[in-house]
Amino acid sequence: MEKMLEKLLSIPKSIYVCLRLFPFKDAVKLPMYVRYNCRLYSLKGRIQIDAPKVYRGMFKVGFAVVGIFDKRNSPAILKINGELTLKGKATFGQGSKICIGPCGHLTIGEGYLNTAEGIILCYDSITIGKDVLVSWNTTIMDTDFHPVQDLSDGKQNKMTGEISIGDHVWIGMGSTLLKNTTVPDGCIIGARTLVNKKFTEPNVLIAGNPGMVKKRNVSKGIEVQAS
Repeated sequence: MEKMLEKLLSIPKSIYVCLRLFPFKDAVKLPMYVRYNCRLYSLKGRIQIDAPKVYRGMFKVGFAVVGIFDKRNSPAILKINGELTLKGKATFGQGSKICIGPCGHLTIGEGYLNTAEGIILCYDSITIGKDVLVSWNTTIMDTDFHPVQDLSDGKQNKMTGEISIGDHVWIGMGSTLLKNTTVPDGCIIGARTLVNKKFTEPNVLIAGNPGMVKKRNVSKGIEVQAS
């Protein structure tokens, strides 16, 4: 009953967001559900769906429940001024924050799940593959926001850099992925890991600060329901 009421209360805001962000032919199918307390900071960008089918509620923001967080007091936030390409079903849980700058392009693969309190800050390019699981209190950001100057020659470092996350990746809680990062297919990012470089090997465990390969030939397991 509570979940049904939650969805009913969220319909007006979901309709508004869909009409603002999607092409009209997609918006009328209500592909995006936004929880009623989601804060809308800006909706000047666009969302394109690159999937075989557009269907109701394929993109959800603010609904998924993790018991240790209170979604009533930790709303999701949307600030979309750039482009988002959606390749299938995607879920951003309670307290998730999506910020796409005017020149940013975020691509999200089929089966994406962020359980709660995840932050994505995209001002350049972030590409996320299919079947990616992201735990709570994580940050994925492709910008430093402020320039860093080398005093020896006066040159300033580029503030942004692309992030690429492969298919079937699992990102542990509290982890941070920064600009110029590549995570290949099947990798596991350990809890509270800082990833700030390009890895090339698939199916490895990356952990530490900064992140390093700790184990090879691993993959995210398949959950088995208790009988």
